[in-house]
Amino acid sequence: MLTALIIATALAGSSTAGVLDTAWVDADGDGWPASEDCDDTNPETHPIATEDCDGIDQDCDGEIDEGYTFTWYFDRDGDGWGSNAEPPWEGCNPDVHGVGPVVGEAGDCNDADPRIHFDAVERCDGVDNNCDGDIDEHPVGGERWYDDLDGDGVGSGTGTWGCPAEGQVLVSGDCDDDDPSRYPGAVEACDGLDQDCDEYVDEGCPPPTAGTSGTPPEPSKRSPTPTKGCAAVPAPTGWLVVAAGGLLARRREEVGGL
Repeated sequence: MLTALIIATALAGSSTAGVLDTAWVDADGDGWPASEDCDDTNPETHPIATEDCDGIDQDCDGEIDEGYTFTWYFDRDGDGWGSNAEPPWEGCNPDVHGVGPVVGEAGDCNDADPRIHFDAVERCDGVDNNCDGDIDEHPVGGERWYDDLDGDGVGSGTGTWGCPAEGQVLVSGDCDDDDPSRYPGAVEACDGLDQDCDEYVDEGCPPPTAGTSGTPPEPSKRSPTPTKGCAAVPAPTGWLVVAAGGLLARRREEVGGL
């Protein structure tokens, strides 16, 4: 700056006094004459200035924002997450260059739906809402579903948490998921099976037919397989059947007693 002032003073005292050499004009006082300063109205712009990321050529080399390269991702749906599919823009300041809308982070697998992005919650809708490559995993509002193999509306097993798959129900407790007639709440039949899955067999069935000895057993937790054996044979009128050493003995009883 001092050199420019001395030269300007010398020129003022020469024969060309009154004529100012514009090559040495330094309007912004940054020490660089206008002939070398690409913006003599800005003291932060001159040949040895530090380039900044602002869309201005600070160092007067004809390039703008060189040395600053950032990756920007297009965000077409405005959810704050850049597209995973669209090629990003490499540069310093997208606003200066009219590029956008862009954000600094990718993670959107569907940039046409603002409900789908890396930070979204998963829902039971058959869509990968959170862009992790899985569909309907750990959904919000999920429930435990059970396989219903026989289609009776009641499932079995421990079930799985999440969204329902085909053939699954919300109710569990089927004691035989291969038989649609057996499930909690079914009507018990007198067939040696536990239809209603309460672990009791044939409860509520009528007692044995007349002529058989003994009393029917109380309902209990028994095997669903009927007990094997011979059926009782009704005795003739007026005769009592007695088992004795494997033989049948008959004793006539007179009506009215002896």
